[in-house]
Amino acid sequence: MKPHFVSIISLMFLFSFSTAINAEIIDNGPYTTDTETGLDWLDVTASVEKSYNYVSSQLEVGGKYEGYRYATAREFNTLVSNYTGVIVTQTQVRQVIDNSSKVDVLMKMLGSTQKTAKRVRGLDVQQQYADDKWARMLDSVMGITENGKSKTGYVYISYSLIAKTQDFGTKIWYYSNADINRYINRNKEDPEVGSFLVRKTKFFKSEQ
Repeated sequence: MKPHFVSIISLMFLFSFSTAINAEIIDNGPYTTDTETGLDWLDVTASVEKSYNYVSSQLEVGGKYEGYRYATAREFNTLVSNYTGVIVTQTQVRQVIDNSSKVDVLMKMLGSTQKTAKRVRGLDVQQQYADDKWARMLDSVMGITENGKSKTGYVYISYSLIAKTQDFGTKIWYYSNADINRYINRNKEDPEVGSFLVRKTKFFKSEQ
């Protein structure tokens, strides 16, 4: 009886695990659905160059983003995890993503926010890189996420992003980073930043 019982438990575990890794990320045009969490993600391009305060004011009934709310940094990590299979739990840490996960497809679903083709920055590098004074971000999806409230009700916000980059002329690679740069002007628009907004999907009901 005991071996049989153990095998049943093992099968149940394997089934639950396979269900988790088989979550679907569905492109619905203006929004993307994660069937594992039951969340719709509005394309970031729908709120690009809109300040946090403006977007927040449009979340209520009759607003431009009615029905949506700000995603948290951890929800952003979960979306990346469900799509790529790379378990991302930490925030404020850059997570390198293997090219085989085709994360560029997820970036297209969410909507690229980068307008410039190349970013130039000065670098103090090792002598072997003395002639390489630049690095370039080829594409990125950057949006504002929330990360909790204070006891007085103040909402903490930050940036979360997925990036396609190339440093020192080496191979192209991808990474995600959640809850970075907490010093955001809430009234200022950024031409290359939107907001990560989510709602409970209308097509999949989460289990109670």
